[in-house]
Amino acid sequence: MGIILFTIYYFKQCISSANYQFINSSITINFIYWAWSVLRIPRVLLCRPLGGFTDMLGVCNMCLEYAIKYRRTLIIDTTHSGMQDSFSNYFVINHSYAKNIKLSFTPELKKTLSTLRSNQPCIKKYNGVNNLDFQYTYVKKSDNFHDIATGERLWFNLKDNHSSDLLLYQQWGGHIEDALPILPYINIKEEIRQIINHKIKHILANDYEATHIRNTDYKTDYKSFLNSLAHKIKSKRLLLCSDSMEVMEYAKSYFVNTPLQLLTTDSRTSTSYMPLHGTHGMIGTLDKNDQYVLNIELLTDLFALSHASIIHPAPIYEMNYKYVHNDEKITQPTALLFQENENPLYSTFVRLALYLQQNKEVRKLFFAG
Repeated sequence: MGIILFTIYYFKQCISSANYQFINSSITINFIYWAWSVLRIPRVLLCRPLGGFTDMLGVCNMCLEYAIKYRRTLIIDTTHSGMQDSFSNYFVINHSYAKNIKLSFTPELKKTLSTLRSNQPCIKKYNGVNNLDFQYTYVKKSDNFHDIATGERLWFNLKDNHSSDLLLYQQWGGHIEDALPILPYINIKEEIRQIINHKIKHILANDYEATHIRNTDYKTDYKSFLNSLAHKIKSKRLLLCSDSMEVMEYAKSYFVNTPLQLLTTDSRTSTSYMPLHGTHGMIGTLDKNDQYVLNIELLTDLFALSHASIIHPAPIYEMNYKYVHNDEKITQPTALLFQENENPLYSTFVRLALYLQQNKEVRKLFFAG
């Protein structure tokens, strides 16, 4: 209130002054900009990606494009994603819009956002404060996440310029194409890159080929795939990355009596149909330190895969509906994704690795050198 009264008084003095050059002075212009920056209500987009790593990148990219187009501050909160940790612990932004992007959802930001005007039912005010800690769930019919209390989808139309001061987008991605455009603008932090290099320097020392086999929520005929792959490898060094302990144990026993050297990053694997990014990013699966290590292992696998001379992607042929659609009533655990003669489906993680391998300049930027 004091700022408003002082501003009114100041301009009255300017107008009544006989020296009209005063109102055009650089001091006055600077004051106008200062007063505007203090008085204006911020327009914010809170981006809360869900799902795995590629989903997270896809949602971040869509929200970044929207924030730039409609001049909003972008706050990225990845604690609800499979990373279950702050984006700022692993990445920095290398973008001209970076000053308007916050990479962690701090208590101070939460306090600021709690008072902003929003039309989205899920963050409806209680006692004058926005509810940013609502409960949500996946709804199979819409293939989206919804607020439990209101039933509303946690999103808004990205094609429209909305009037709300605070917008929330809390979904998973879905398409690898959504994730790719953001890659040149995010860099892994230097300390993370040093950890990765130390972990896999023995792998990078010589030429190698690589494969990634996903076999948890999505299933792969990994035995047939590895059998055919054994006859294709030219470098005699094969890096195997997988989310499945079952796959890793089989591969180690399968290749032991062959001339092929099997390489691994020693990343952790899952012992069930549950993927490593947990139950669609619901918080609380691991403690903070374990989650940090797991995320570095994910980035290590991506780094190692993308630096291989050749990547051999393993096709996915089944989906575990009990996990993917969070429906315990489903008695059939899997569903066929494609027939034998159709185009194969590959995990978005290995497609991301392929893109980085084939676009070395982007890979260099992403991995910070």
